[in-house]
Amino acid sequence: MTCVNEQKTHWHGRVTCRPPERDTVIDVPYVWSLVLLAVGLVLLALLLLRLFRELRRFKAVQRQVAHDLGDRSGLVKARVAGLKVAFSERRHR
Repeated sequence: MTCVNEQKTHWHGRVTCRPPERDTVIDVPYVWSLVLLAVGLVLLALLLLRLFRELRRFKAVQRQVAHDLGDRSGLVKARVAGLKVAFSERRHR
């Protein structure tokens, strides 16, 4: 049996080929998974921050619209009350 770039090992009269041992290379494929997880979490955090900022802005606009609508409806009620007073005075003349 010929082993190319591998070490020959004799085991119970049989020759097997083993890959060469690596002393300096650390095989850690889970590091890429952790890097991708970290990048994903950072992106998620940025998107959530942007979402909450937009929600805060939306709530502020919503409050302003409700306030303006209340002011306008108050003005309409005041005009209606003024017209009622004017009509009632006109009838009594």
